[in-house]
Amino acid sequence: MPFKDFLTITAGVISFGAYIPYAIDILKGKAQPARATRVMFVGLLVVTLLQQKALGSGSLIVFTLGEAIGSVAI
Repeated sequence: MPFKDFLTITAGVISFGAYIPYAIDILKGKAQPARATRVMFVGLLVVTLLQQKALGSGSLIVFTLGEAIGSVAI
């Protein structure tokens, strides 16, 4: 695996992992996500994923996928 692909996958994992503390705070009742904001984020990320796929962005799509999975999970 080329180093560039390794860094891209690492960035995707980190972007998904950044949602974990927020999810924990939601479960503890310390934070309450705004539903409208989450729906807009998911919509924008889906459009971004489709555009990246259409342009053939390659492994960079992993970063956006990590963000999309985190937003959907929240």
